[in-house]
Amino acid sequence: MMNFFQITPTELHLNGPNVGFSSVPLDASAAITGVATFTAIGTASFPYNNVNGSYKFDWYYDGVNIKDTADDSNSNATIETDGVLGISTLTISGLRGTDNKKKVYVITDYIQGPDESIIDYPGEGIGKSTSIEATLTAPPSIVITKQPRSAVVGSGNTVTFDIEAEIIPDGGTIRYQWQLDNENLSNGTTFRSVLDSGAEFPIMKVIGYDSSNNILENFTLDWKELSEYRDFIPTRTYVVEVEGADLVAYCTALGGGGGASDTRSVKGTAGGSYSGDFTFKNGQKYIIRVGTAGNTAGVSGGGIFGGGASTPNGGGGGGYTGLFFWSSGNAVTWENTILMGGGGGGSTGDPDTGGTGGGRVGNPSQNHYEDRRGQGGTQTEAGSGPGNAGGKLFGGDGDGSGGGGAGYYGGGSGSPGGPISAGGGGGGSGYANTDHVTFVAHSNGGWLDRAGGVRDAEKDVPRRAGMQEDGFFRIVRKGALKSVATTISGASTPKLTIFSNDENFGGSIICKLSADNVQESPVYSNSISYDVTPARDILEFEAYTNDNKYKSVTSDIELLGEFVLNAETFGSEYGIIQFHARDKDFTVRLTMNAAKGSPQYFPVGPTGATYAEGGDGGKSVIDIKLNRNEEYTILGVSNNSALFLYRKANLIAVVGKGGNGGRDGAGGRGGGVNVNGEGGLGGAGRPGLAGQVITPTLTGVWGSQANRLVPLPTLYSGDTICGDDNPNEGQRRTDGGRTISCTKGRNFVDAGIAPCSDISTGEVQFTNTDGTLVQDSSPLYRGFKAGYTVTVTGGAFDGECGDGGAGVNGGGGGRSGTTGGGGGAGYADGSVEVISSTLGGNNTTNSFIVFGQPTSGVEEGLFIDAGRILILSCATPSRNPTTLQKVSGKVLLDTDTCIDDARWQAFLNLASTTDGYRLTATRNNNFEKIITPTDNNIRKMLNANRLTLSTSLTGWQQWKDVAPTTGYDTDLILAWDEDTGFAGTGSDYSGLYWNAPGTGYTPGFAYYGGSGNHPFFVTNYHFETANWWILPPGVPDFSGGTV
Repeated sequence: MMNFFQITPTELHLNGPNVGFSSVPLDASAAITGVATFTAIGTASFPYNNVNGSYKFDWYYDGVNIKDTADDSNSNATIETDGVLGISTLTISGLRGTDNKKKVYVITDYIQGPDESIIDYPGEGIGKSTSIEATLTAPPSIVITKQPRSAVVGSGNTVTFDIEAEIIPDGGTIRYQWQLDNENLSNGTTFRSVLDSGAEFPIMKVIGYDSSNNILENFTLDWKELSEYRDFIPTRTYVVEVEGADLVAYCTALGGGGGASDTRSVKGTAGGSYSGDFTFKNGQKYIIRVGTAGNTAGVSGGGIFGGGASTPNGGGGGGYTGLFFWSSGNAVTWENTILMGGGGGGSTGDPDTGGTGGGRVGNPSQNHYEDRRGQGGTQTEAGSGPGNAGGKLFGGDGDGSGGGGAGYYGGGSGSPGGPISAGGGGGGSGYANTDHVTFVAHSNGGWLDRAGGVRDAEKDVPRRAGMQEDGFFRIVRKGALKSVATTISGASTPKLTIFSNDENFGGSIICKLSADNVQESPVYSNSISYDVTPARDILEFEAYTNDNKYKSVTSDIELLGEFVLNAETFGSEYGIIQFHARDKDFTVRLTMNAAKGSPQYFPVGPTGATYAEGGDGGKSVIDIKLNRNEEYTILGVSNNSALFLYRKANLIAVVGKGGNGGRDGAGGRGGGVNVNGEGGLGGAGRPGLAGQVITPTLTGVWGSQANRLVPLPTLYSGDTICGDDNPNEGQRRTDGGRTISCTKGRNFVDAGIAPCSDISTGEVQFTNTDGTLVQDSSPLYRGFKAGYTVTVTGGAFDGECGDGGAGVNGGGGGRSGTTGGGGGAGYADGSVEVISSTLGGNNTTNSFIVFGQPTSGVEEGLFIDAGRILILSCATPSRNPTTLQKVSGKVLLDTDTCIDDARWQAFLNLASTTDGYRLTATRNNNFEKIITPTDNNIRKMLNANRLTLSTSLTGWQQWKDVAPTTGYDTDLILAWDEDTGFAGTGSDYSGLYWNAPGTGYTPGFAYYGGSGNHPFFVTNYHFETANWWILPPGVPDFSGGTV
């Protein structure tokens, strides 16, 4: 270093010393035990003289001066220093994966000797020196990056479970062992005992609310197809109710973990649990809450549901997880507790790890000094301070310390202090009401995994809860056991496959991961549900956006009947929609409706506009034999255009869109499969040309509308875009184009995969336009190559004309004057069975497809006008609706029948989870509407506040049985909502009603819409007959009538 003094030889030790290091701390990797060591050797010199002083060392870890345990009893460091030799060694223990890449450095100061005089110069390197930073590599840990997902599969099918994990840092080999109901699986075919789901099990209605009692979720769990469920979202209050029968289950409530402290990297804590057998009673409501983990010190907030608040010096306490008897307003009270897991206490940098949650008793924090510890809650009292005491259902807030965990009785917070002196919080206690919960188990910092809910000491596995992780509430269906044969492969790999020809059984799947030389082994995946049902005609739909968003929906058309796919099903940005047969090969009927052309608006003078209608879209009914897990793709639904249907890579059917209307001339109609489009109309000028049926090839012509695309398509050799600069006849600026026979997405073609070939020989996930593999997509036999399909085939308008409709050959745009555009043509490749196909047929501007089973002629009359589904017919005037005959087949007009409970409940489940399902009504065999349903009115009746919509169409209740003081006696109600009281008077009520004979009113059906949660826009009543219809999303209601 530079000295700013005149250099004069002397025996005095002046002008210094220059201080540095002969050895600096080097990057270090912690041992598997969580210990790492760093060493520094200092040097000093005076000009012309030797030194005879000593050295002082100050070590810094993660930016904080760290002390030896002799100087700070709460430190996790040992420092050994020889000041004369200038050597210092730092050893840190208790390191974990969260410490990876943290920095260590040291500052050394020279201490003058007996004949030395040192001036404290401000410059670095004179009298003291700071080392470079060394990087700590944390001990290796197994980290699960992708959890397996639950699966329901039809008998005779193979299901695959995947897990992804790695060892961080540095990688390594992981050993995998899959388990079913806590038994290790091995490859091959074996017989095993599993839960029998063939008996009748109830459904469970689930409604999730936010803290303001707004509904966030509304869905149904079918326990015939579920062996377990644990996906309740923390922070929400769930109201659950089983219908059809009692549900006997093994339940586990695990509280949220306590928050960590970054100071000295003190880890968070785990929540505790209570488990046991509980019976959800038919028709009784319960509340479920799942607590979150407490926040890390310095981040405001304790765990949701009672966790004590965090502070700058301590983590927050974890929230409780609990099951409660329901009370009005969804209120949760201590007295209504049935089962609860306590939250963990918050940790501090003292270091003090908070107490784990209970279990029977929450643990105190682990501080070396007992008077700093927050105490845990017990079965009879809350945990005390020395900070703030806990209470019933809440932990004590941190007071410059760690917060207490919530619980039946919450834990207390630790003693106030600074970053390295504050005490940690105690854990909250758990609880089980043994009048209702039997065979109870409890655990601090973990939970008991009881396979299938069956007590078996050889299969019961204690599981450890994660540190500072959210809690969970787990329901495991209990039932009789049965013997089934399963064929297993991949039992010791990241990918497990299971095949079985048996049906009606299920169990819990978990993966055990272990490795050598890692900090914790084994670790376990989430527990998930594996259920096998009878194979049915089930379609799975999956949709993708250009930026790789993903949605899916499943439809059991064997049980539910028709499923309607339109732009509202997934949303307009989901341009690629695929479907496949999930369980087995079967034939599906598609009623394909391409959109009507739009009217073209043009201003006329200052006061108005004239327009001509677009042409109707084509319509076709086709049957397709689906092979299980084979990919089918639909384009044109989300943007209401022509419909293009592909089997893997190959185009198999097209239905043409109608042309747009010009100012004076209407658009031409689109053609169904193998039907030409219709030319545009209009006398003044040259109308758009009709699209013609062609057999597409691999050479495509984009319609002139493609010139509006941004960016323009990047063309393959031989392909063109219609436009003024196109020299080919019939490919000018208003002409329609021709689509291609197979998809040609560049990611695949550039990789050498031919356009019409499959992508692979096995089942693979979907690859999007940009080459992204969509991880949530189903493994299928695929060939569709996203990114280049030439489906913009409509011609562009000229002047005041209309655009042409897209199709296998698009209609031309109006060429001059005020004429309409031509309709697009349809196509079928011969592999589909064409039941009917027409020019036009869809007079709505929405493209949609109705999926159903092939039907006989007498059954065709059930589905009237594009997808309306008849579910109830009461043809006999004033017939009591409780006496209608429930049928497993189709409901017919002019009968006294309704669908059976299973299908009605399936519709309710669909309506509760999918927007757009409505219930409407007409008189028997009369297609004029008598009511107007509000959006999602079935869901609204499921949430009615006085009587929720019955799970049986014959399950009407007499008014006197539910509201005995109002005097309506034998009148019947199926659903009822009322703003105030339960009187059926005034104008503040809504629902489905039936007036009994002899009450002074005309007997028959009544539809009320007066409450705030109204299912109908207006009230209408005194209808002696009825047809009830389901309107799927996008399907229009009936017209006419007086409503």
